[in-house]
Amino acid sequence: MSSPTASRTILVVEDDPFYRRMIEHILSQHGYTVALAASTNEAWEIVQHDETVQMVVTDWVMPEHDGLELIRRLRTLDRQFYVILLTIKDNVEDVLEGLAAGADDYLTKPFTREDLLLRLRVGEHLLAYEQQLRHSLALLSQLKQTNLQTGLLNRYGWFLRAKAELNRLHRQKGHAALFLLALDDAEHITATFDQKTEERLIQHVAHILEQQKREYDILGHWDETSFALFLPETTEQVVRAIAERIRRACADTPLQLEDGNALQVALSLGITTTQWSHTYRLERLLHDAQLALSEARLAGRYQMRMYSRDGYATD
Repeated sequence: MSSPTASRTILVVEDDPFYRRMIEHILSQHGYTVALAASTNEAWEIVQHDETVQMVVTDWVMPEHDGLELIRRLRTLDRQFYVILLTIKDNVEDVLEGLAAGADDYLTKPFTREDLLLRLRVGEHLLAYEQQLRHSLALLSQLKQTNLQTGLLNRYGWFLRAKAELNRLHRQKGHAALFLLALDDAEHITATFDQKTEERLIQHVAHILEQQKREYDILGHWDETSFALFLPETTEQVVRAIAERIRRACADTPLQLEDGNALQVALSLGITTTQWSHTYRLERLLHDAQLALSEARLAGRYQMRMYSRDGYATD
């Protein structure tokens, strides 16, 4: 028989010393890591402190709290457990009661070594399948929030992340800034170059922005030719420094074309902060940053405007 997964511990909860030692002996002989508990309270303490416990073999009738109470507690945790319920009860009503409480399988005493091992193998397969399913769902969720062209967060993913961070800052009375950055001459680029070059330019700008942002800033691909950048814990002085650094990096890093020419990168920026907009609503910050961006684009290329209730300020 192949060895079970070493990182998975089986918790045996049994108040009868004979059954507790017997089950431990069977499992240890077959390569399982075993934790022992003589009561549900002891078992609960083990589960709280040992994240490797994923399989539980528990007796039903025990002093103080019974096995069903333990199962109900386990199901309140955000973890996977496969639970086998041991008991001398064997009528249909008892089986249904145990399964309704959250048990995955049921084993009546006395039982054979083979019966126990067979149920554990089934549990291992089901846990592995559920783990793969959770991983697949997490991957799908990530893809749902990712722009496939640039690998950045898409509008939906960026909005979720930025809103959660803004709510945190609101609770802690921190401040944040929001940049909307748009390619200048987007229509000219679309009309002049092929789709491949346009896509390379967008990816090029995304790479520059990734390099210039701070590790904890939230960058997203907002639409075809614009990006959104959320900057937590940011003062006015830092806002200006980061904005200038981004503009300079874009201006100093043209896209090298296949024909040997270089395509200059020009960005306009619209900026606001929770201080200038006097709000912690992300929708309002986006609105104010969009107004500032519109003012910047009207002023020409390489322009930046900062929104405030008193009007727009240049850099």
